[in-house]
Amino acid sequence: MNNNLSNASLQWVLDELHPASACGRELLRDLRPGGPGDQESIERELDDVQRLAGADAAQWRQIARLAHAFSLVKDLRRTFARCREVALGEVELFEVKNFLMQVGRIAPQAAQLAGDLGVSGAELDPCTDALQLLDVDGQGTAAFSVSSRYSQELAAVRQEKRQIEDEIRRTGAVSDDLQAQRTAVLAREQREEEAICLRLSQELQPSLNAMEEDLRRIARLDLLIEKARLARTWGAVRPQLGGNVLRLTGMFDPYVAQTLRQSGGEFTPVDIELRRGPTVITGANMGGKSVALRAVVLNALLAHMGFFVFAQQAEVPLFDEIILIAEDGQSVQQGLSSFGAEITALDNALTRCRGRFCLLVLDEFARGTNPEEGRRIVSALVRYLADKNSIALLATHYDGAARYAAAHYQVAGLRDVDPAALKREIEAGGGFQAIRRHMDYRLLPAGAFDECPRSALTICRLLLTQKDLIEVIEEGY
Repeated sequence: MNNNLSNASLQWVLDELHPASACGRELLRDLRPGGPGDQESIERELDDVQRLAGADAAQWRQIARLAHAFSLVKDLRRTFARCREVALGEVELFEVKNFLMQVGRIAPQAAQLAGDLGVSGAELDPCTDALQLLDVDGQGTAAFSVSSRYSQELAAVRQEKRQIEDEIRRTGAVSDDLQAQRTAVLAREQREEEAICLRLSQELQPSLNAMEEDLRRIARLDLLIEKARLARTWGAVRPQLGGNVLRLTGMFDPYVAQTLRQSGGEFTPVDIELRRGPTVITGANMGGKSVALRAVVLNALLAHMGFFVFAQQAEVPLFDEIILIAEDGQSVQQGLSSFGAEITALDNALTRCRGRFCLLVLDEFARGTNPEEGRRIVSALVRYLADKNSIALLATHYDGAARYAAAHYQVAGLRDVDPAALKREIEAGGGFQAIRRHMDYRLLPAGAFDECPRSALTICRLLLTQKDLIEVIEEGY
């Protein structure tokens, strides 16, 4: 799976998740899309997201309490690793005890969640033997110290130390003899405490695997809760995985939808069906081709990561790799033009797709060369992809690119907008945002030979104030 996808919307979605625990946040940072061999684990993840998302109000209050408890769990994986190699110090043993007490409090809540909702992998091992080992005084508090109960030798040494210190307080002076005795007894106490810490570390080792598993389960459950909360907030749906058709009905991009809403607009849900071979989306610049294309990438990626998707219905094949080629994702640091970088990225992508089932997405490919050459190159690329095993999606404003495509869509754009009314809205202070508010991002099925919509002239008429320039532009049409 391509982990270098340039997708601001995906990052926005991930930033919307706020796991309470440190290990949950790390799991989110390390989240990667799965592939065809991961279907069973992804389906299990989706099962659990569905169970959590369907919880009632009372159960969500319980879930919120559980999430708060997660916030108190420290990530001690490094400490556990050290415990296998060296003796832990008193502070580290305190942290382990604190962890075990938190797990002991969380375990019944997690078990109830598993029982009520059927969430898998929610059961935790409270490791009671390990906790009793560190709570030798039976106080049931988070505090830890090397208790005299751990060793008769330590108890005797500390008794001797108290006697010496009592003698020092009684006499009001520290003789050389008393000082030497005190120094010697302190050294013996330290050696005994170190020996006890080593013994405790060794006796903890049989429980380390269980404690590490508890951390993994807490991290997963923490992230699952956030996935379910996101699905509830946005009305996302469970994708149907498998097959070889990518079908998204009522699809939207929440990042773009929120941006539009803040400017007074609404995102128009998009329907699209992609089969093996190339599908072409055409439309003028500003028409929303890239928005639709990146929404497809976003939702396909989310399905591969065990998320519900932003759509009314979704069927998503499991791809070996999802590859996005877009000009804003290219690097020209090696001295290549943007077009050269695109060609290099395409060559690498086609190599990776050979013999595999991939989703290859190209946004305005070949825009970095002259229009006639660009049109020829994109048309040839569509023809080349026609008999390939992968699914390809190309957004372009070049005419003729859809001739060899498996399907052709056109962005509705401004076709149903009254230009005069929109012009008045712009002049009244609506500006550029007025166009964005009225842009229709629906994808409409089109014929293989249908030309791209001529929206550029409409936009020039709407935004240009130089009437003489508009007349010159119109003369060229």
